[in-house]
Amino acid sequence: MSINQKGIMKTAASHLRNLSNELQKYRSLEQRRDYVERILEKNAEALSGEDILKKYSEYMKKNVEELKILEKAMELAKTGEFSLGTLSTRVADNGGLDPLTSFLVEECLQN
Repeated sequence: MSINQKGIMKTAASHLRNLSNELQKYRSLEQRRDYVERILEKNAEALSGEDILKKYSEYMKKNVEELKILEKAMELAKTGEFSLGTLSTRVADNGGLDPLTSFLVEECLQN
């Protein structure tokens, strides 16, 4: 292989690496866009047109992992499969302390 051919091969390899990197960026952008669109579709009835555009812009700044978490949190919030802060408001069956306070007191007494 001549020196000229080696130079051409190096240039071609460099261009292929650049194209590969660019393709990877576009695939990542496409994946983010898919998540954002899916999230917004699920919440479309709760948002106005202007809010949808704002949320789209805001969500596109997030990475895919954050969008996955956001999507899952919204699904859980809609199904009502989780709630926070209800343990201490329940009254104990025996008329004593509520379950959270009882648990904390027992934990302190054991230590």
